[in-house]
Amino acid sequence: MELIELVSVGTYIRPDGMTFPMNADGSKTIYECEGVHVCDIEPDEDWMTTLSDADRAIVEKILMEVK
Repeated sequence: MELIELVSVGTYIRPDGMTFPMNADGSKTIYECEGVHVCDIEPDEDWMTTLSDADRAIVEKILMEVK
């Protein structure tokens, strides 16, 4: 499963739009039960407003592909 790091928000995102918090130990293991689809995150939530420009470009590309 491909995981893309969104360092600015401490999150991994898959190409299907599911997001998962990064583990504190830096491993790329995720807990499936903690996933949130990027379409379920409100545009004005802290998560979205904290994205760096590079991470925002990744999220916007994924959003265009999953909608």
